[in-house]
Formats: sequence, structure tokens, C-alpha cells
Amino acid sequence: MQTLFDDPLAAFMRKEKIPLTRKNYIALTYLGELPDDWTRANEADLPAELQDWSLFGLVDGQFVLKKPMARKSIRGRILRNRRHGRRLHR
Repeated sequence: MQTLFDDPLAAFMRKEKIPLTRKNYIALTYLGELPDDWTRANEADLPAELQDWSLFGLVDGQFVLKKPMARKSIRGRILRNRRHGRRLHR
């Protein structure tokens, strides 16, 4: 299991001063769009510190997402901030 310490995307986010949050990490991983169905495999692919297994539960004997995740994109916000002079320093 990968952690934020040894994860390449987390290293990029630290370098670019992008807040290392679950939402930002997922948005960058999936280029701003969540997969249609968030599965336990998607959750397990996240670094351990960003996993949130409280979103899942047993329904009819299946381990599934209890409530849908927001499909909001942050990619536009990151690009907008760079356009308006709020560049992320290197």
C-alpha cells in the first residue's frame, strides 16, 4: 500500500504547492472527472492517508459505496488561479 510519503503524485502536489487533500488528489488522478462508479478498487488505489472507507458499507452482501461522491471538478479552478496571477510557486 502506497503512502503520501512515497507517492509520485503527492510529491508533484507538494512541489507545485497544491493542497494535499483527498479531493485534490482524486481530481488530479482522474484529470478532474470522477469515474462513473467509485469502487473499492478505486478507494484502495488511493494513498492510505486519503482513503475513506466510511463511504462504503455492506448492502445485500456487497461492499458498495453508501452515498454518491460529488462529481465536481477542480481542474478549472487550478487553471483559473494560474491565469489570474495566483501561480503556484515552484
